[in-house]
Amino acid sequence: MGVKTGIKIIDDVMGDGLNEGGLGVVVTPFSVGKTSFLTKIANTAFSNGNKVLQIVFEDNPKTIQRKHISCFLGVSINDIKAGNMEQFSNIHNLTSEKGGELKIKKMRSFGVTIDEVKGYVLGCIDSGFKPDLIILDYFDCIYTENSDYKAMRSFEILLSDLNIAGWTGLQSRRQSIGSDILDGSDIQKGVNLLNIGQFWVTIAKTMDQKENGKATYNIIKSKFSADGVVFYNIPFNNDLMKFE
Repeated sequence: MGVKTGIKIIDDVMGDGLNEGGLGVVVTPFSVGKTSFLTKIANTAFSNGNKVLQIVFEDNPKTIQRKHISCFLGVSINDIKAGNMEQFSNIHNLTSEKGGELKIKKMRSFGVTIDEVKGYVLGCIDSGFKPDLIILDYFDCIYTENSDYKAMRSFEILLSDLNIAGWTGLQSRRQSIGSDILDGSDIQKGVNLLNIGQFWVTIAKTMDQKENGKATYNIIKSKFSADGVVFYNIPFNNDLMKFE
């Protein structure tokens, strides 16, 4: 049984979700909602009884906790008081009774290598926390030593060697802001990265869609089914953490 996203249109394409060692990638323009989308996946896995490691670089862990509370309660992020640790802890403890476990790790926003990520993951495993899913939010923050391909391949190998499913995000080219649909040519770090991973989805928003809480999903790579599947004008609400 794979790790599902909790976003039905994606799960319907993927079937059972990412298997152990599989890598999924979401590509969006700046400020569309990569972190919210990835947090939804993390929250679903946690709620389904999986152990989840969510690594963030640019966001404060309390911001991520608020997103999780929104997922749990179905309320607006803006209605959740910042840093409400007690509320998050109570929900976390209830969900943990089902077997799930969630660890949010903040790493520095610049200069982190995949080897450092690997070292931290191995440390978690040594301490008794073996994740079923790693969320790396997001890949553009990884120091790649002039080889984005090698760094992402190293992340994939890490997942494969440890039998852990993984999701990460990439920012699309600046020119793609406001586009109605994104494809492989919009990947900022190069279309050759598509050779890595099992599943790639792009998310685009025109200005009208942004105003109306809509987005267009394009499945540009899938080892589970046919790719090139496009879903137009799908509800995409960062505030309520609802993406279909």
